[in-house]
Amino acid sequence: MNNATSFIIGNGASQKYYHPQDGFVVVCNTNTNVAHDVCSVIDNQPIDYWAKNGLPQTKLWISPKAERAIQWHRIEIEYECVHNTTVKYNNAQCVVLELLKRGFTTIHLFGCDTLWQEDMTSTQDVLIPRPQRDKTLYVAWRKLWQQVFERNLQVDYYIHSPVNIDAIDYGKNVFYHQHLDLQEQSNK
Repeated sequence: MNNATSFIIGNGASQKYYHPQDGFVVVCNTNTNVAHDVCSVIDNQPIDYWAKNGLPQTKLWISPKAERAIQWHRIEIEYECVHNTTVKYNNAQCVVLELLKRGFTTIHLFGCDTLWQEDMTSTQDVLIPRPQRDKTLYVAWRKLWQQVFERNLQVDYYIHSPVNIDAIDYGKNVFYHQHLDLQEQSNK
């Protein structure tokens, strides 16, 4: 395995562009149908869902909030409590911070669609309905992404998105890898 390269699979629509590659793979929340090394959970809702519907066969990186849910449900699952921040990072941002601690130098982001769009729809919403979110939350997340990207300018980040988006400039170490959808490819 290439220890320098990692892949984060978030819950946005652009997760569909990921295909298995050599590197360390982290999925977010209930996205455990993708082959991965670890699943990251910061909220209690995925833990509550698994307690009712069966546990995934995976190791978790979790927050103290998720750990409390595991303990409350008395769930037997392998986990490491690594997300210990008071800042309101989203799950993928927490994963990036942990990957930086572990020395990863190339980080690919799939399914992190609020990096370029306002739609905060998550594939997890189908399994776990949630109350309506603040429709401007993406603005705060983008500011936090900027801070995360600037933490270590020697790390290269690749944002995987569809073509023809309004790409936001996040800095010299952040690159877009734009993908054609299969329908767009067949029209060419």
